[in-house]
Amino acid sequence: MRKVTLVLCLWLVVGLSAKAQTGGTLAVDTLLLFMPEDLYTLMLQNHPVIRQAELLEEQAKQEIRAAAGNFDPKLAATWDRKDFKGDEYYDVLQAQV
Repeated sequence: MRKVTLVLCLWLVVGLSAKAQTGGTLAVDTLLLFMPEDLYTLMLQNHPVIRQAELLEEQAKQEIRAAAGNFDPKLAATWDRKDFKGDEYYDVLQAQV
C-alpha cells in the first residue's frame, strides 16, 4: 500500500510540474507520464544502497585480480650488512624466486 501511495504522489508531482511549466494548459504532446519503470530506473541510478552494492561488486573484482597476481613470478633480493668500527658483524644476501 505504501508503494502505491508513493507512486501516486510522484505521479501527481510530475503532473503538476508539467502543468505549471506549460502555463496551466496541457497539450497532448507535452503530457508527461511517470511510469513504474521510470521510478525503477531512477532508483537504480540514485539509491545509496544500490550504489553501495555496485561498489561491493567492484571491490570483489579487484580482490580476485589481486589474488590472481599472487601467482605471477616474482624475483626479489635483499642484502643486509652490518659493520661497526671496521669489524664486519654480518653480511647476508637473501634471494627469492
